[in-house]
Amino acid sequence: MSKIGGLLFILIIVASRPSHAQLISYNKDGNRIKYGKESTTITIQAAQTPVNVRSTATPLSLPSLLPGVIGAGFSIAKVLIAQQQEKYTATYAASKTGIGLLFLTDTASLQSAALNIKIVEIERLMDAGKTAMRMTLVPAVEPHTGLFRFRVDSLFFPYSKAKIKKWGKYGKTVDISVDIKLEAYYKEIASGSSGNRKNPVSDTVGFTLKNSVLGESTILLSGIAPTYQETVALDNSHYSGWFQTLPTTAIPFANVESDWKTGWYTLTITVKEANPYGITSKQRSDFFSATSGDLSTLLKSFVPSK
Repeated sequence: MSKIGGLLFILIIVASRPSHAQLISYNKDGNRIKYGKESTTITIQAAQTPVNVRSTATPLSLPSLLPGVIGAGFSIAKVLIAQQQEKYTATYAASKTGIGLLFLTDTASLQSAALNIKIVEIERLMDAGKTAMRMTLVPAVEPHTGLFRFRVDSLFFPYSKAKIKKWGKYGKTVDISVDIKLEAYYKEIASGSSGNRKNPVSDTVGFTLKNSVLGESTILLSGIAPTYQETVALDNSHYSGWFQTLPTTAIPFANVESDWKTGWYTLTITVKEANPYGITSKQRSDFFSATSGDLSTLLKSFVPSK
């Protein structure tokens, strides 16, 4: 075989090999970390096992109506966001479904309904389980309003997905936006059905299935530097806006048949990272306020600032 023929043969072999795109994150020094795959997960820790147990959990004073949200559009489809090519911004998301949004802490009293979420953890993993970002959220309940909000309890952030600059003391931080959406399905006693709304009822009682968006809100963390330390130093001021719970008409279905719980729900969390030194303030504002459907078009117009 001639040298030219041998060279062509090698080129053909190389070209025929499957290509595997590499993903990139950045460490605290701004150095590129290459890896083959990543995943984002949500873990929800329930408040407790409420069956036949009286607990010290703070009961909720539940609203009778959810004005403005009942009948809102609902989708159980997993939210998928394409990886963005813009170097100084990055987005990742996950959804988690759960059973039993509320439970009775006193099985003899509908007034003892409490939120069945103790801790929410969202984690971005690289390759074989290496954590790039792990954030825990805890709900803060207003017991006499039927409202609650999420607070950032801890953040482990060794690798950013958005590019950070390597020179000097500037550019080695990112702003992190955490978008939270809570949707729910729940039963209500059907009109004309028998059943005592003051006490738990059987699932054999006629019911209608309702759905609603219980809330959408954002938490913004500014000036976060990647670190290998177990947790980023944060104060206790990083709260979301308010979320609603299920209406009182849904609580009678928290019964022995449902393990004293009621309400199916989907929690979707979208994390956006942006380097304020790599894009303009307007681009940063537009990026954080964009919905998943807007991001692809929006990021094509981004030009990193000088």
